[in-house]
Amino acid sequence: MYKDSIMQYDNIYQDYGKLNIEELLIKGDSVIFLRARSDSILLIYDKSKKEFYHILKQDFWKGLKNDTLYNLYKKSDILNLFYDSKENCWFSCGDCIIQFTPDTAYIYSDIFVKELNKTCKIRRGANRTIRKIKEDKAGNIWFYLISVLQDTDTTLQTYSMLCKHTGSGIESVLISSTFYMFVSKCNFVFDDQNRVWYVYGDSCYIIKDDVVEKKFTTIDAWKGYGSFSDLVMDSKGNFFATNNLLFLFKYDGDTLTVDRRLRDIEVEIRKTGVGHLYWMRIDSLDNIWITGHYSCYLYKIDTAGVISAYETPKFDTTGTDWCYKSLMEIDNDGKIWIPAQGIVLESYGIYVFDPDSTKTEVEERKESVSKDFQIFPNPAQNEITLSIPENQSIYSISIFNSLGMEVKRIEQAKIIGNSKITISTADFPNGLYHCSFINQADRITKSFVILR
Repeated sequence: MYKDSIMQYDNIYQDYGKLNIEELLIKGDSVIFLRARSDSILLIYDKSKKEFYHILKQDFWKGLKNDTLYNLYKKSDILNLFYDSKENCWFSCGDCIIQFTPDTAYIYSDIFVKELNKTCKIRRGANRTIRKIKEDKAGNIWFYLISVLQDTDTTLQTYSMLCKHTGSGIESVLISSTFYMFVSKCNFVFDDQNRVWYVYGDSCYIIKDDVVEKKFTTIDAWKGYGSFSDLVMDSKGNFFATNNLLFLFKYDGDTLTVDRRLRDIEVEIRKTGVGHLYWMRIDSLDNIWITGHYSCYLYKIDTAGVISAYETPKFDTTGTDWCYKSLMEIDNDGKIWIPAQGIVLESYGIYVFDPDSTKTEVEERKESVSKDFQIFPNPAQNEITLSIPENQSIYSISIFNSLGMEVKRIEQAKIIGNSKITISTADFPNGLYHCSFINQADRITKSFVILR
């Protein structure tokens, strides 16, 4: 979706403006994009009507029935928008946390810091004060923030804090005076026992009843290091987290392991280091999805650990080789939404990826290629095996490198009668490859990695 087709035209500036999407959230049949530095603060896609609409900042406050707060905060961005299970609306504005119930509004500008045994003002921290608002399985509201606190009569100290709403106010649960330049994008999740898994820097704290039950760090994994980043929990209670180098950590309750395959793929593509501008989410089938940083790929890691890569098309308005991807969420239908924007200037549109759609053409197929092709091992070293389902009429098989160049082709005569084909990859350099199974009406593409 190009931005010109979904954004309102500004007659004053004679431009569609920048997307400036700060947050992306799913609420029922709505996909909500929260925008900064814009009077049109909400861009909402209604999936039932299949259309976008906008909400202006003034209308947002009027919808909350509070013109007084609009006049007070009309020049401030609204951040960390969150709707709890009771349909109360939470967000941050400046250095305040605001809660709207059907009856009234509450503004929280103080925190009771248990470690200091006193109530402190929320003061502006580095870059952004309030970072995340979430609800646990018992209906408690939790916050992650960075604030400057006056811990003595004269001393100001920056703290990273995990806090909880107590019903009458906000109090700290865990604070740290250590400041990391790299701060997690998704700082805590809840498991089925309603324990909080909170990461900060290289450490993960498991908190039960507001007490740290267990702690582990990235260096506890063999060849692990760096700072934790995005994190998710699967349906079996396994904890997954990326770090600032695109390692993928897994903790199963006993052992912490690290998977460096995605990092190696990204480094091989760009021949340089990996930055932290990527996002990770998990779908209802426990597939993990991660956006590539340097590459134009969206990666899927299934429950068996198999990596699949899907190419993200560049918007033809970018004028660069970079595939801008910022934020990611999975809606209730399993579709993946990714704004195509950069941190500052780049602003192009929105990607919507449907994992169930494997067609590469739009016309109806009479002879469809089965999805049940398999490539193993993956990652591979010197050879791969292609497993072809029975009763499949395959015209050819082509293998392409990450640049789109065909590096191997197998014609029909060599495919008939074979359910498995082994191909030598000894002369393939390390990297990502795409294998297309083609008949006269359709094709399906699977990806694999060469990693030695």
